[in-house]
Amino acid sequence: MQKIFIPVDNDQSIAALIFAPESGPRGAVAVCHGFRGAKENSGKICAFAGKLTARGLMVIAFDFRGSGESSGEFSAITLSQQVEDLKQVCAYINSRYQLSFVLLGRSFGGATVIAAAPHVPEASGYVLWSAPFDLPRSFARLLGDDYQRLLNGA
Repeated sequence: MQKIFIPVDNDQSIAALIFAPESGPRGAVAVCHGFRGAKENSGKICAFAGKLTARGLMVIAFDFRGSGESSGEFSAITLSQQVEDLKQVCAYINSRYQLSFVLLGRSFGGATVIAAAPHVPEASGYVLWSAPFDLPRSFARLLGDDYQRLLNGA
Protein backbone atom coordinates (compact mmCIF):
# COMPACT_ATOMS: atom_id res chain seq x y z
CA MET A 1 0.00 0.00 0.00
CA GLN A 2 1.21 3.46 -0.90
CA LYS A 3 -0.21 6.75 0.39
CA ILE A 4 -0.19 9.66 -2.05
CA PHE A 5 -1.56 13.19 -2.23
CA ILE A 6 -3.01 14.31 -5.56
CA PRO A 7 -2.69 18.09 -5.99
CA VAL A 8 -5.86 19.98 -6.91
CA ASP A 9 -6.76 23.65 -7.21
CA ASN A 10 -6.18 26.29 -4.52
CA ASP A 11 -3.15 24.51 -3.03
CA GLN A 12 -5.32 21.67 -1.84
CA SER A 13 -4.77 17.93 -2.20
CA ILE A 14 -6.68 14.67 -2.23
CA ALA A 15 -5.27 11.92 0.01
CA ALA A 16 -5.34 8.45 -1.53
CA LEU A 17 -4.22 4.91 -0.84
CA ILE A 18 -2.99 2.82 -3.75
CA PHE A 19 -3.06 -0.95 -3.50
CA ALA A 20 -1.26 -2.61 -6.42
CA PRO A 21 -0.93 -6.27 -7.36
CA GLU A 22 2.55 -7.78 -7.31
CA SER A 23 2.60 -8.09 -11.08
CA GLY A 24 1.47 -5.28 -13.37
CA PRO A 25 -2.20 -4.37 -12.89
CA ARG A 26 -4.67 -5.25 -15.63
CA GLY A 27 -7.11 -2.55 -14.54
CA ALA A 28 -8.05 -0.30 -11.65
CA VAL A 29 -10.94 0.43 -9.31
CA ALA A 30 -11.40 3.95 -7.90
CA VAL A 31 -13.28 3.68 -4.59
CA CYS A 32 -15.48 6.60 -3.47
CA HIS A 33 -16.43 6.61 0.22
CA GLY A 34 -19.81 7.63 1.59
CA PHE A 35 -20.96 10.74 3.46
CA ARG A 36 -18.99 11.19 6.69
CA GLY A 37 -16.73 8.36 5.52
CA ALA A 38 -13.07 8.12 4.61
CA LYS A 39 -10.84 6.13 2.29
CA GLU A 40 -10.05 3.49 4.93
CA ASN A 41 -13.76 2.58 5.29
CA SER A 42 -13.30 1.82 9.01
CA GLY A 43 -10.32 -0.40 8.20
CA LYS A 44 -12.22 -2.58 5.73
CA ILE A 45 -10.51 -1.24 2.60
CA CYS A 46 -7.37 -3.33 3.17
CA ALA A 47 -9.25 -6.64 3.07
CA PHE A 48 -11.38 -5.48 0.12
CA ALA A 49 -8.33 -4.25 -1.79
CA GLY A 50 -6.53 -7.52 -1.04
CA LYS A 51 -9.25 -9.48 -2.82
CA LEU A 52 -9.08 -7.20 -5.87
CA THR A 53 -5.28 -7.05 -6.08
CA ALA A 54 -5.23 -10.87 -5.92
CA ARG A 55 -7.22 -10.71 -9.16
CA GLY A 56 -4.77 -8.31 -10.79
CA LEU A 57 -6.59 -5.05 -10.13
CA MET A 58 -5.15 -1.87 -8.67
CA VAL A 59 -7.32 -0.14 -6.06
CA ILE A 60 -7.26 3.60 -5.46
CA ALA A 61 -9.26 4.62 -2.39
CA PHE A 62 -9.32 8.34 -1.67
CA ASP A 63 -10.74 10.96 0.67
CA PHE A 64 -12.93 13.61 -0.90
CA ARG A 65 -11.84 17.11 0.06
CA GLY A 66 -13.17 17.92 3.51
CA SER A 67 -12.90 14.27 4.61
CA GLY A 68 -10.14 12.20 6.15
CA GLU A 69 -6.63 13.38 5.28
CA SER A 70 -7.59 15.50 2.26
CA SER A 71 -7.51 19.28 2.35
CA GLY A 72 -10.63 21.32 2.90
CA GLU A 73 -13.39 21.68 5.44
CA PHE A 74 -16.17 19.17 6.01
CA SER A 75 -18.70 22.01 6.02
CA ALA A 76 -17.72 22.87 2.42
CA ILE A 77 -18.54 19.44 0.97
CA THR A 78 -20.94 19.51 -1.98
CA LEU A 79 -21.89 16.96 -4.59
CA SER A 80 -20.38 19.13 -7.32
CA GLN A 81 -17.07 19.38 -5.42
CA GLN A 82 -17.00 15.61 -4.96
CA VAL A 83 -17.57 15.20 -8.71
CA GLU A 84 -14.58 17.49 -9.33
CA ASP A 85 -12.48 15.47 -6.88
CA LEU A 86 -13.42 12.23 -8.62
CA LYS A 87 -12.54 13.76 -12.00
CA GLN A 88 -9.10 14.68 -10.59
CA VAL A 89 -8.55 11.12 -9.35
CA CYS A 90 -9.55 9.75 -12.77
CA ALA A 91 -7.17 12.17 -14.49
CA TYR A 92 -4.41 10.95 -12.15
CA ILE A 93 -5.14 7.31 -13.05
CA ASN A 94 -5.10 8.16 -16.76
CA SER A 95 -1.89 10.19 -16.64
CA ARG A 96 0.06 7.92 -14.31
CA TYR A 97 -1.08 4.40 -15.17
CA GLN A 98 -3.03 4.43 -18.47
CA LEU A 99 -5.27 1.65 -17.14
CA SER A 100 -8.86 0.77 -17.84
CA PHE A 101 -10.78 1.54 -14.66
CA VAL A 102 -14.18 1.33 -13.02
CA LEU A 103 -15.70 3.67 -10.46
CA LEU A 104 -17.06 2.16 -7.25
CA GLY A 105 -19.19 4.35 -5.01
CA ARG A 106 -20.56 3.44 -1.62
CA SER A 107 -23.58 5.33 -0.26
CA PHE A 108 -23.15 9.05 -1.10
CA GLY A 109 -20.02 8.05 -3.01
CA GLY A 110 -22.41 6.15 -5.29
CA ALA A 111 -24.40 9.34 -5.88
CA THR A 112 -21.11 11.01 -6.76
CA VAL A 113 -20.31 8.26 -9.27
CA ILE A 114 -23.75 8.72 -10.88
CA ALA A 115 -23.28 12.50 -11.09
CA ALA A 116 -19.72 12.17 -12.43
CA ALA A 117 -20.46 9.49 -15.04
CA PRO A 118 -21.15 11.92 -17.94
CA HIS A 119 -17.89 13.75 -17.14
CA VAL A 120 -15.71 10.63 -16.98
CA PRO A 121 -16.36 8.85 -20.29
CA GLU A 122 -13.08 6.96 -19.98
CA ALA A 123 -14.48 4.89 -17.07
CA SER A 124 -15.25 1.39 -18.31
CA GLY A 125 -17.90 0.66 -15.70
CA TYR A 126 -19.64 1.64 -12.49
CA VAL A 127 -20.37 -0.18 -9.24
CA LEU A 128 -23.02 1.39 -6.99
CA TRP A 129 -23.05 0.07 -3.44
CA SER A 130 -26.08 1.24 -1.44
CA ALA A 131 -26.26 4.45 -3.46
CA PRO A 132 -29.12 6.79 -2.54
CA PHE A 133 -31.53 7.55 -5.36
CA ASP A 134 -33.54 10.24 -3.53
CA LEU A 135 -30.93 12.66 -2.16
CA PRO A 136 -33.33 15.09 -0.41
CA ARG A 137 -34.96 12.24 1.53
CA SER A 138 -31.58 10.65 2.28
CA PHE A 139 -30.15 13.90 3.66
CA ALA A 140 -33.29 14.61 5.68
CA ARG A 141 -32.90 11.18 7.28
CA LEU A 142 -29.17 11.64 7.92
CA LEU A 143 -29.27 15.23 9.17
CA GLY A 144 -32.64 15.36 10.94
CA ASP A 145 -33.72 18.88 11.94
CA ASP A 146 -30.45 20.32 10.62
CA TYR A 147 -31.53 19.46 7.07
CA GLN A 148 -34.45 21.92 7.06
CA ARG A 149 -32.28 24.56 8.73
CA LEU A 150 -29.67 24.15 6.00
CA LEU A 151 -32.33 24.33 3.28
CA ASN A 152 -33.47 27.62 4.79
CA GLY A 153 -29.93 28.98 4.58
CA ALA A 154 -29.29 29.13 8.32
